[in-house]
Amino acid sequence: MKTFPPLRKIALTLLIIVLLPALFYSIYELKSLNENEKMIGEIYRQQLETILFSINQYSWDVADSWVSRIDAALRESPGEALQNRLEGFVANNRAVQAVFLADSAMASLRFFVLPESNPESRQLPEDLRSALQNQKNLPEQLKRYRQAGYRKIEPVVVTTARNPDHQSVALLFALGDFAKDLPFRIAGLVLEPNNFINQVLAPKLEEVAGEQFYLAVYHGEERQAIYPAGGEVSGDAEQTKLLWLFPRFSLGIYPRGETIAELARSRSRWNLAFILLLDALLIAGVWFVYRNVRREVDLAQMKSDFVSNISHELRTPLSLIRMFSETLEMGRVRSEEKKQEYYKIIGQETERLTHLVNNILNFSRIEAGRKEYHFSNVNLNEIAGKVLDNYQFHLKNEGFALETDFDSALPTVKADAEAVSESLINLLDNAVKYSDKEKYVCIRTGREDGAVYVEVEDHGIGIAVEHRQKIFEKFYRVSGALVHNTKGSGLGLSLVKHIMDAHQGRVVLESQPGKGSRFRLVFRSELK
Repeated sequence: MKTFPPLRKIALTLLIIVLLPALFYSIYELKSLNENEKMIGEIYRQQLETILFSINQYSWDVADSWVSRIDAALRESPGEALQNRLEGFVANNRAVQAVFLADSAMASLRFFVLPESNPESRQLPEDLRSALQNQKNLPEQLKRYRQAGYRKIEPVVVTTARNPDHQSVALLFALGDFAKDLPFRIAGLVLEPNNFINQVLAPKLEEVAGEQFYLAVYHGEERQAIYPAGGEVSGDAEQTKLLWLFPRFSLGIYPRGETIAELARSRSRWNLAFILLLDALLIAGVWFVYRNVRREVDLAQMKSDFVSNISHELRTPLSLIRMFSETLEMGRVRSEEKKQEYYKIIGQETERLTHLVNNILNFSRIEAGRKEYHFSNVNLNEIAGKVLDNYQFHLKNEGFALETDFDSALPTVKADAEAVSESLINLLDNAVKYSDKEKYVCIRTGREDGAVYVEVEDHGIGIAVEHRQKIFEKFYRVSGALVHNTKGSGLGLSLVKHIMDAHQGRVVLESQPGKGSRFRLVFRSELK
């Protein structure tokens, strides 16, 4: 049965538990936002339609009331009383140009009121006759409606012969039974559109528009504004309708500021941004959790490797101590000089063993925050010399060429001698472990920019740039063939970094892969 690595299982679990539900939720919300925006837009469009319809209905109701008054006047007022009544009606309604009667054939016209001051009005009878000649069937249709109990009003466009751009509208309706003995069966009134719009319709437009909209009435394709007066209507209306009374005139509604549709779109954009931000935070959170889990898994693996490697590290000096002590115990060494050499090796390996144990103990103290340092004036040459005395056999046994370059005039530094020794041993230990073909180690002391340093140089495998910061992390080990086959605790450089930080010093690393590395421990000098 195929098994997945732990990290892949964790990533898959996070994907299923967090990211997939978040993805489905985001898709659902985006779809809902789109549907809500469409619904709000449709509601807004219907509201605008209702506003325009109410304006058209109002203008038609006004015209219908005028027709009712004329119808009543024709039915109730004979002769001169009719003339006076209609003149009063026209005087109070400047939008009405004339009132007329027509026979069923639309051939004979009788004007009751016709203002003589306007030249276009004097031409009105001829213009009206021309317009009615094209409506031969209209009288019969209107009479049938009237006989059925419904007074239908039919608008007819009247074009002025002298000025084709100027048009009036005649509202025609059939007379009732009271006119059956009269030669005239059709009545009507002529409306001047501009006056009707600006004097009758304008107050209603202002009332309906309020603070949210403004309404405009314009003529023809040129969009010449009739209301509000002056200039062309700029921009596109949210909604337009033809005026029922004046078919060549359009009614447009424009928003003041943002429309509801625009507000809905703006809100949708904000909601979309919020959803995307939430998704980004979820993804970042999942990545953060995964990264931390991965680090913990890697750390657990490093700790497991540490136990294995430290066991090997401890076994090497213990094996040498056991071998030489058994040889001495069995009396196989006759020469006193040889015995002393073996005793010295046992002592040196004991020091190595002590160093390994101290590394573990110091790491434990550092992790617990209980590591203490005892500072005093020390000479780095002396510390390096003592370290080499204890480490020389190991270097010789491994076949290393050792070179030293000590600055004899080196000033003292304020440091913990034991901690500095541990740092040097760790650097030497790494130099031995990670040197392949050319086995060379150099310990050097010196001064630079008012500071004092001790450094360890080798001609080993070197360290790539991408690993030079990470090697100072606990348990971190560079991947590679030689590194993989070399046992190590992964604590050495982490301890070196901590020790140098405690001394307010620094570790300077110079390295080239395949050519070697130089670790320099830089301390502040006590000399002023």
